[in-house]
Parts: sequence; structure tokens; C-alpha cells
Amino acid sequence: MKYIVFIESIKDNEWEVGAIIHNEITHNPDYKDIQSCIIQVRNDIELKKVLSNLSATIIKEDDVIIQIDAHSNENELSFRNDSYQDDSYNTLTWDDVVNMCDSIFGKYNDRVLFIFASCLSALYFKKKQPSPVFCVIAAENIVAPRRMEEQLLVFYKSFCSGNSFEQAYNEMIQRFPIDEELRRDEKKQSVLRFYK
Repeated sequence: MKYIVFIESIKDNEWEVGAIIHNEITHNPDYKDIQSCIIQVRNDIELKKVLSNLSATIIKEDDVIIQIDAHSNENELSFRNDSYQDDSYNTLTWDDVVNMCDSIFGKYNDRVLFIFASCLSALYFKKKQPSPVFCVIAAENIVAPRRMEEQLLVFYKSFCSGNSFEQAYNEMIQRFPIDEELRRDEKKQSVLRFYK
């Protein structure tokens, strides 16, 4: 079984990359043995609860993708829409994000992929050693959400058709080469990196 979970923590009026891709996956009759869902979270407590519940329902042989649509920079992941906290203070450091995910998903080794659909998230993974126990796709720049959506649709089509995380990423990069992406207007770029 393949599980794909889209976790969103963005404002209501922002481009919902995960929701669009989730819709494509759930309405494609060719995708077999794939479960997809979308979940809204407002803070780190809700994120941990969602991840813990997911970990309790899947088995070690399953492939799992967890895509988190949120705001970020190279130091922290930010949450939105929590009425009890100001957005600027509703954050979690990348060290804490990785430690939480490692502790919950350590048993799955390389069968879990986190996609951080959030600006500058790759900068943390690029410089951080040791690497997390899970695989990561993260954004190296301030991304254009619609461009990232185009890229990730290619990735998910490949993955849902039977390819591995890495094969799906390579297919996406063949279609959207990073060197060409870097030549686009800065406001229209999406540079996604794979870390294993």
C-alpha cells in the first residue's frame, strides 16, 4: 500500500498545492493501492498528533509520502490559522521537526518521504549532518507555488504509477531540469532538491 498525506498549514487565500494534487490522485482510476488524504494543522501539537496517528496505522512494508505545505525559512517551519497564537510566533525549528519525524518514523527507514512544500526548507537539509532517517524533497529557494505544483504533479504521477521516490524525483527533474529552473524569473522558480 502507498499512503500519501497532505498536511497544510497555510492561510485560506493561499495556493493549496497539496489540495490540488490530492484531488488529482483521488480522481485517477489508474492509481491502485493508494490512499490519499488532506489534513489541516494549526500548530506543532496538531502536527505531532497527525504524524503519530499515521505511524500507528501503517505497516513497515508500506511506502509513505507526507507533504507539508507551510511557510518556512532555513531555520524554522511556520504554522498558520491558529487563533490562539500569532503566526510569527507559531513556529518549530528544523532541528525539532527532524527530531519529531525521526522519533515517529525511524522504524520505516527509507520507506518514508517528507516533501516540504515550503520556501528555503532545503537550506537546512543541505547543511545539516547527520541526515534524518527519512528521505526529503525540499525547496531551495522562495518558490512559486503554481510552479511547484506543476513539478510535483509529475513526481506524483510517476510515484503512483509504480516508481520509487528517487525514480519519481528523477523523472520530475528530467522534465524540469534544475539548471533551466534557475534561469527562470526569480518569482516563477521552484528548485526542489532530494536528500536521502
